[in-house]
Order: sequence, then C-alpha cells, then structure tokens
Amino acid sequence: MQTIIAHLGKLTALLLMLASGLSWWLAPGPQAPLPAQSRDESWMLPAVSRSTTGKSVEKSVAAIAAANLWGAVQTPAVESLNDPEWRFSGVTVNGQEKLVMITIKGQPVQTLKAGDQLPGGAKIVQINDDHLCLLINGKKRKLDLF
Repeated sequence: MQTIIAHLGKLTALLLMLASGLSWWLAPGPQAPLPAQSRDESWMLPAVSRSTTGKSVEKSVAAIAAANLWGAVQTPAVESLNDPEWRFSGVTVNGQEKLVMITIKGQPVQTLKAGDQLPGGAKIVQINDDHLCLLINGKKRKLDLF
C-alpha cells in the first residue's frame, strides 16, 4: 500500500492519459465541409417544363402584361424629323404687326402672322426679329431664325 501511495501521482497521470487517448480514439471524426455555392448559383428561378404546363405559361404572361402592374404604357407623340417642304425666308413688319415669310417649293412667298399655322401644323405664337415662338404638339418651342 505504501508503494501505491508513493506512486499515486504517477498513476493518476497515467489514468488521465489513457482516458484522454481512449476518448480521442472513440470520438467521431470531423465531417467533410459542404461544397460552397458559387455566386452565380446563389439565386435562381426554378425551371418550368413545358410538358407539365402546356399553354398556361403563355396565358400567365399575357395576364400579367394586360394587368399594367407598372402603369399604362405611354407612347410619346412622334415629331417629324424629316426636312419640311418649306423654308423660312425672313421676318417683315406691316405697321405694328410682324410677319414671317416662308417659301414653299414651286409657290410664291407666303406671309404668316402670330396665330397662323405653318404647313407642318405648328402654330405661330410670337414673332421676334431673330426667333419664333411656336406651339408644337401642345408645347412651346423657340426656333432661331438666323
């Protein structure tokens, strides 16, 4: 008994080492890491197979388009960008009234006053020495003459 008490510290250390080795050996190993998703595949819509849906996809798209979820589509009025068949010739004065002169190919010079319409449909609002103020598609526009 004397020898056991004298070697008790060493026996305790030996038992602790055996217990730790045994627990290490019996413990499960680490799990393999899961493969990381690439950034491209982090979010994707599910694939729709045509065999199961038939024409319901087309009907759904048509219903969404008809619902105008983001408001009605407004098409802007297209202004003619083609060269007009007429040209401004100049500005003249008749008493207090200013007139603009236009020439149309093959016709004599015409004079127009404020309130008259140009051949393209624009209305003359104001005539100045160097520019005109026109009303085109409901919007006032300044047109420099020189």
